[in-house]
Order: sequence, then structure tokens, then C-alpha cells
Amino acid sequence: MSVFAAFNQLGELLAELGPNLNSDTLRALLAKGLPSSVKDKLAAKGINTDFLVALCSPLGEVNQDFGYPLAKASPGGSALGFDAGAQALLDVVQANEAADYPHFSTSADRRLVISQLQASLAVNAEGNAGALSGGIDSSLKVDYQVACSAPEQSDLWALVSNQAAQPFKLLDAKALAAALALPGAGPRLEGLSLLRSHRLGVHFKVQAGKSYQLGSTVSAGVSLSGAIGFTGQFDGQFRLVIKGVKGQPAQLALSLYRQHKNSQQHSLSLGADIAIDGLAKWTDQLLAPLDSQATSLGAVLEEWKMPGDKLRQWLGDEITSAAGDNLQATVSAISQYLTGQSENLGPVKTLLNDKVSALMDAQLAPYQQDANTLAQSLAAKLGASLKLPANLTTQLQDSLSGGIDQLYGKLTEAINQWASSKGGAAIDEAQQQLARSKDALAALAGGVNNATTPLVQGVYHWLNDYQALRKKVSDALGQSARMKVGIAFLAEAGEDQEQEAMLAFTLLDAGSLAGSALYHKLLAGQGLDLDELAAANQQGLISTPQGWLMARHQHSRKLGVTCQLFGFELSQQRAFNDISTVKVAANGDLLLATSEIAQTDSSSFWGESRSAGFLCSYDLARALSDGTLPQLGLSFSFVDDKGMSQKEFKQLLAPLTTTQPPLLAASAYQSAYQWYSQVVLPTGSKRSAVQCTTQLSPQQLHTLLNASAQQWLATGAKVVLERVNQKPDLAKLMKMTVGNSQSDALTVLRTFDAQVDGVLNQFTSDKYRWEANKARRIRGAIKHLDQLAALPGYLAQLKTAVATLKGQPEELLAALDALNRDIQQAVKGWLECQNVLVGLLATESLTNSMLDLQLILARLIGSEQPLLVPVITLGSGVDAEVRVLA
Repeated sequence: MSVFAAFNQLGELLAELGPNLNSDTLRALLAKGLPSSVKDKLAAKGINTDFLVALCSPLGEVNQDFGYPLAKASPGGSALGFDAGAQALLDVVQANEAADYPHFSTSADRRLVISQLQASLAVNAEGNAGALSGGIDSSLKVDYQVACSAPEQSDLWALVSNQAAQPFKLLDAKALAAALALPGAGPRLEGLSLLRSHRLGVHFKVQAGKSYQLGSTVSAGVSLSGAIGFTGQFDGQFRLVIKGVKGQPAQLALSLYRQHKNSQQHSLSLGADIAIDGLAKWTDQLLAPLDSQATSLGAVLEEWKMPGDKLRQWLGDEITSAAGDNLQATVSAISQYLTGQSENLGPVKTLLNDKVSALMDAQLAPYQQDANTLAQSLAAKLGASLKLPANLTTQLQDSLSGGIDQLYGKLTEAINQWASSKGGAAIDEAQQQLARSKDALAALAGGVNNATTPLVQGVYHWLNDYQALRKKVSDALGQSARMKVGIAFLAEAGEDQEQEAMLAFTLLDAGSLAGSALYHKLLAGQGLDLDELAAANQQGLISTPQGWLMARHQHSRKLGVTCQLFGFELSQQRAFNDISTVKVAANGDLLLATSEIAQTDSSSFWGESRSAGFLCSYDLARALSDGTLPQLGLSFSFVDDKGMSQKEFKQLLAPLTTTQPPLLAASAYQSAYQWYSQVVLPTGSKRSAVQCTTQLSPQQLHTLLNASAQQWLATGAKVVLERVNQKPDLAKLMKMTVGNSQSDALTVLRTFDAQVDGVLNQFTSDKYRWEANKARRIRGAIKHLDQLAALPGYLAQLKTAVATLKGQPEELLAALDALNRDIQQAVKGWLECQNVLVGLLATESLTNSMLDLQLILARLIGSEQPLLVPVITLGSGVDAEVRVLA
């Protein structure tokens, strides 16, 4: 098989010109001119005379590539998207194009020619049926290259005709090896490259909900909703490069690259809320009775009660009219300032129309001000909103002033026309129709039936009062719509897997059954594991393989709750993430093995956010070779967008200086508190953030990891028991259960766990529930302590797994994944940030569990040096002030 065969149709077409056609005779025919029938057939195949000229030229003179489509299909008109195509290419490789074909090369006196076949297929679809929606997006691409070479002085015709006349069989490894090994000064085959890539994306969601409607524009009541979703992405790429071995007609030099990526995301959301939505839209319906009192004024009041619409209409008409040159120039200048261009004014026109109209409708008593004053007010607000320079704001004011004056004139004209139609009864009828406006009646009281000025003033007052009332009703209804209580639960889980291999070796006997079978396996895109490579090498089937294999797994989980409380949002979220990576050389040597674990707990409410985090990163390959230790990190943060008060600052950091041992140096805290007070008091509230991390030296980390599980338990038990005794209600239950025990802390906790059920059974049902809750809190701390004590053992098991399974990447990854989850479980119970409501209603402080974990680490290390290093940031961006408490 040869891609050059794709050009065989060319030979068939040229055969019509005469027998035994070659480059010389073709050159002569081209000089003479081809028959139109042949030209038409060539053109139908996408072949022009430039290609024919190149065929007759020496390779060194051909400086362009050639190609034509083989197939194309893109049917439309359905929900299914489909696209397919194929094309053949012929490229005489120039010196500056060598990097485009890194797999092939030839000697300096020869020119490389690449024949290429590219094909692609893409299918996508989207759809929904009731509560179910989903879709797929898939593609397949093939890029097949055949590399040949010939002396630069030889013409392209000789190379193309030679390869087309002597096709090789891609599936026959023996014949292909012989073809690639053929020597010769003329045209010869250099190698092949087969690239395949595929992608498949799938997503679907099932969702349901129930809500209740009141009226045509307002919905109110209880809403329940839920959704389950899945998104999957499956990608793959495979490239096989085949070359001959000089002087070895039975051997093939093979190199392959293989990559597979799978990504899956699952989600579940549930929600419930009580809300009133769309009340502001009800404004006009509520004011309809007021409108009906003025219906006899015809279209006048109806047309002018929304002045923003009238101003929008004037702006649109003025910009497009010949008389609107001044406004056109203003809009052009604003467009140049906002977008950097003044040709396409459409977007800026729309922006100005919308904003000016909205500002006009929001204006109180728009018909009570003179045109220039109102224009000044509108231009100032719009200029501030868009951050326009003063000169553009002034230009805009001048343009609007003229427009508003025109609108006042048109309204006055409309009122006069109506008055004329009513004759002497105009004042009397207007008093009846405008009776709901006291100011309107006062203006009409001094008029006589044929006077128009009182009528104009009366209508102006009515419209002003209507606008003011409409704004009050709309604002009140809008505020009512914020009275919403809701809760939403979200759970997400994701998994990413990636396998990658890059291998190179020589197939030593392409003609054998085993060699042919291995070749066909590679040709089909199947991978090879380390055992297969080693076995093939031991059998003498392949040379010593070079390259590597890599596998990577990532898991993520997220749990969150969000509450809507009368316009405020409260959220609590916990996230887990772990990544394992293993890379092994083709000979089995471990090149890379890493484990990364991250865990965060966060909450936010009313501009305040808190988070607590744990990070463990372990370079296991280095740990085996030179004893590199893992990196462990604990952190917590507090951010207040409105600015943290001095009281909150003190509540958060001062307790850290009084622990045993101190977690924060008292001198560092006092210095920071004084600085914080000096900066905050003069400037008022500004965004503030406190971020604390635990700093462990290599020696301290070594001490922690070498402490036995019993040492972790004994130290942790002392901290937990101290915490229990600081809580009177918990201490009372502890004493009732274990008495005045003089045993060590761990024994006391174990005794409590074993005996507390008997104590609880002595209480009545109401008292039992209260005391049982206390017991659960203490037992929870004991459980978390047992899990934490296993942490050093899990980290040691990571090293053991790597040492045992380093030659089995998939098995090693599975072991690392399991241990990562164990490590997450070991610290999960301790990693907790302050609940936002507790921070608002009680004190701003570190949670007991996070504080206890810090104390356990400090006591195990045995160092009096504070472990925490807080960083305080005031403000944001380039103006932020930062202070490190070290």
C-alpha cells in the first residue's frame, strides 16, 4: 500500500495523451498545451497545471506542496451534526520545513518527499426529552505519511511513478522491512508514520422541579428542584513510526507514542426555596386603576407617562437624521473613548439608548425641571457610570438638553391640541380626569376654560406624580422579592485518568510469526506493558527497548450547602483532591512517583469567608533514592471584604499566644496588633485577610514521621482530654463515667468510650438525648485521634508500595490511590473552619479541632518555637499592605 497510489488517477488521465509518457514528453505537451478534455478531467480531480509542471521539474526546484480532496460530506438539516472528509497531499520538503517531519530525515544530497493521506470524521448531537437533556461530541482523525527520497537533480515524476508502480503491503511486516532496507541512489522509501486520534464527549442531565404561579407575571410559593448530571470525555492519540534498518532486510525500527485520557464528572444538586419573584413587573398592573381615571385624555397621558421611551425614540431618530450631526459626533467620540474605534457605532448607540432611557424613567419629577437641568443630571450620572472624561460628559449634556427641550415642546403641543378639541370644557373635564393629583388640581384651579397654560401645568404635575408613585411601588415590590429563604445542596465527584507511553525498539525478525503478531498489535494501536517488553527482549524478538510509560490518576470530590436568607447567601463547602503519578522507564526503572493530596473546608457569608486546608505532597521516587521527606502543610484563613475590626483581629490571633506551647509568639502578635490598629483606625474599614500556615523544618518533619502510632495517640489524648475538661458540660459527663481517674489521658478516653453507654442508660429519655449528644462529641474526638495516629504509617506505606510495585505502574497507581484516601480520612475530622454564623454571633476564632491538631504537632515535635506564621493583608491589588508575623 502507498499513499502515492492516491495519485494513480493522474497517471490514468495522462495516459490519454499517449503511451510511454514521461517527464520529457509531458514537458513538451505542457509547452504545446493540453487538450481541453484532459484539462477538465484534471480540474475535476483538483489537479492544476502547476502540479504537472512540478512533476517535470527537478526536486530542488519544487518549492510548494500539492493536494486534492478525496471525499467530503457535511449533511445538514437534522439534530445530528456530521462532518467527514479526506485529502491527499504531496510535499517536497524544504530545508526550513524539516521540523514539520521530525521522524524522517535523509542525506544532504537528497530531497525528502512526503506523501500524506488525511481523513477525519466528526459526529455531534444535542437533544432533550422532558426532564432529560444531553448530547455527544465525537471525532476521529487519521494522518498517514509515507516518506521517500531521491537525488535533488531527479524530477518529481520519477519518484511518484516509481512509488506508484511498486506499492508495498503495510500489513506484511516482512515485505515492508525488505522495501525499507532497499539501497540505491535513485528513489527509495525512507519510512512511514501512522497517526490516529479520537475524541468522545458525552453529557447528560436529568432535572425536575415544581413551582407555583400567581398571576401572569409573578411566581410565589415553595419550589423544589433536583438534578443529576454526568459529563465524560475520552481522548486518545496513537502514532507509530516505521523505518528500515540499513543492511538488515528482516528488521524494522519502530517507535510509538500512545496516550489515553478519560475524564468523568458526576453531579447531584437538590434545592428548595420559598420566594416571591417578578413583583416589580406587577407595577403597571397595580397602577392600572389610576390610569383608567385619565382615559379621556386619550393617547396623551398614555404616551408620555414613560418619558424614557420618548427620549430613547428621540435619540434613535436624531442619530440617523441629517439634523443630528452634533449628537452623531458626540456618540462617535464616546465610542472612540470606550472601544478605541468610531466606525461601528451600533454597540455604543444601544448602550447609550438603554442607559439614558433607564435614567430618565428613574428620574423623580422629570416634567418639573427645565431641559438643561435635567440634561445635566442625566449626563452626570451616565458619565460617572461609564467613567467618561469631563469634556465628553459636557458634550452629552448639550445634546440631551436640546432633545429634552424638543420633547417638552411636543408634549405641550399635544396638550394644546387636546384642549382645542374640547373647547370651553377642557378645564372642567381635566379637573375630573386629573383629580388624583393635588398639584394638578391646584394648577387647574386658577384657569378658565379656554386657557392652555394651566392645562399644560396640570398634565405635567399629573405625569410627575404618576412617575413618583410608580417608582415607589416598583421599589417596594422589588424589596419584597428579596424576601427569599432557600437551601441548595451540591455534590460533585470527578475522576481523571491518563496513560502515556513513548517507546522505541527494533523488531529483529519481522518475518517470524511472533514478530508479525507483535507488529500487527502495534499497528492496531494496542499498548505494551513492561512484562511484554521484557519477555520479547529476552526471546530475542526485539532489541532493548528505550523510552517510558506513565500513568496518572486524579480524584476530586466536593460537597456544599448554600442557604439564601432574605437577600444574603451563606455557603459551606468541603473539597477533596488527590493526584497520583507514576513514570517508569522501558527497562523497569522508576523515573517518577508522586502523591499529592489536598483538602479544604470553607464557608462564606456577608462578605466574610473562612477556610482551613491540608496539603501533602510526596516525591516517592526521591524518597526511595535519597530519603526525601514529604511536604506537609496546614493552613487557615479569614477574609473580610468589609474590613476586620480590631476586636475580630484580637479574637482570631490572641488565643494562639496562650496555648501550651504557644502557636504564635506573643511579641509578634502585639507588634502586629499595634500596626493593624494604626493602619485601620485612620483609614476606616478596608478589605482584610489573615492567612496562617504551619512551618515545619526538615528535622521537625522527620521527628513527626518517626514518632510511633502510640506516641501520636498519647500526645493527642492529652490535648483532647484538656479540651474536654475546659468544657463544663463535657467534663461533668467525663467525671460521671470515669470518676477521678489518675490514669494517663489515653486510658481515660478508652475507659470513657467503653463505659459511657452504661451511664447514659441511667437518664430519662429527654435527658438521655442531651447527654448522648455530649458523648458523641467526645467519642468523635477519640475516633479522629485513632485515624490521625495512622498518618505516619500511611506515609511509610507509600514508600513500601513504590519499592514493591515500581515495575507495575497500574498496580502501583491503585495502591497510591487507596493510600491517598486513607490519608485524607486521617485528617478529615480535624480540618474544619469556623461556621460563619458562629463567627458573626459569637467569637472569631480558630475551631477547636484545628487548634488541637496544631497543638498535637507542636508537642510531638517538642519545640517551643511557634509553628504558625500568619500573613496579614490590608486592601487589595497594588495598594495592598502586607505584614508577616514572624
